[in-house]
Amino acid sequence: MRSILRTLGLLACLVAPLGAAAQDYGDFGGGRPLTGTWLQTYSTAGQCPTCSIAIRRDGDGYLVSSSNGWSARVIGGPHGAVGGGSWNTQGAWGGPLQVRLRARGDELELSMTAEWSGASLTSTYIAADTR
Repeated sequence: MRSILRTLGLLACLVAPLGAAAQDYGDFGGGRPLTGTWLQTYSTAGQCPTCSIAIRRDGDGYLVSSSNGWSARVIGGPHGAVGGGSWNTQGAWGGPLQVRLRARGDELELSMTAEWSGASLTSTYIAADTR
């Protein structure tokens, strides 16, 4: 019983700072709310004029789904969030991902890192309703 309580206490200590960091990250900057459809305008992984992401509220966080096969659950404030997800592919991007989102004006910046390979990319999106 003590080991279970000790484990739960340790988990609480590890998770609490992530929530605080995500909230701080989300409140930085400003711009449009995260929710909605975003169209890719630039990516260090190569141009993709048909790539987009959709972000919707889900409880205390957001669900992010992409047109090219990755998805994530992130937490944070109204203008930015951090979290994790996965890309259903093989190679450097297969498996778990770390995702960071930040809205600035009408643009959304996405940073992604593949946990297994360490590959990373940065993409910029524009709100679909501004095009």
